[in-house]
Amino acid sequence: EFTKEIDRIEDTAHLNQFILHSAMDMVDEASDSTNQMYLRIVDRFNDQNVFAFVTAGGVRFLLLHEGRNEDAVRNFFQEVHELYVRLLLNP
Repeated sequence: EFTKEIDRIEDTAHLNQFILHSAMDMVDEASDSTNQMYLRIVDRFNDQNVFAFVTAGGVRFLLLHEGRNEDAVRNFFQEVHELYVRLLLNP
């Protein structure tokens, strides 16, 4: 039973990576059509949504999430972006 649970968790992790990689083309399309950094929901798979944020330098942050709370996701991406910029500016 324990090994079946581990196998299920590993399968889920691989599926999540596949979902995010397959959404990259949609992120490119969405970022080409707007100058906004926060792209909202760019793809869906079953009950999961792929949210995207693209920095001015073209770095993409993706979030695979079951919820639809846009404000919480936007705040999350803004905090991640702020930390990313601080990391880049750190000597």
